[in-house]
Amino acid sequence: MAVHGTIELDFADGRHTFCVAKFAQIFELQDKCADKDGPSGPLKILKRLVEGSWTVQDVRETIRLGLIGAGMSAPDALKLTRQYVDERPWAESVPVARSILLAAAVGVPDDPVGKLMAEEAETGQATASSAPPSTAPQRPLGSRRGKRTK
Repeated sequence: MAVHGTIELDFADGRHTFCVAKFAQIFELQDKCADKDGPSGPLKILKRLVEGSWTVQDVRETIRLGLIGAGMSAPDALKLTRQYVDERPWAESVPVARSILLAAAVGVPDDPVGKLMAEEAETGQATASSAPPSTAPQRPLGSRRGKRTK
């Protein structure tokens, strides 16, 4: 079973799986992308990636840690990152980093949270709650409960 926030993307030399939705990756990402105010949370990093105020660390570390979080060895993830992020124009990798963080934050279309978010994005409207239905018994139609009788 895939971990929430896992996403497959075309990157580097092929299709790779990424996941920063695990605590180990999130904590390291926050530290690696810290700014003058201290650690940068994943949504702060995502905001920078969306607005275009990203740092090289925001892009590089999101991709590297995403590869590791999805199961790639740290040395292999570093090698791919060096070859395809460090040695290429950084802006090429921004959409990949943004997608990795979005998957962690709101899910991907194949998981329930991501499906709901995708539907809302398509229609521009919030869909029905994904909360489980109530287990309280429904009152039968025509019930007198709550009505005063003479």
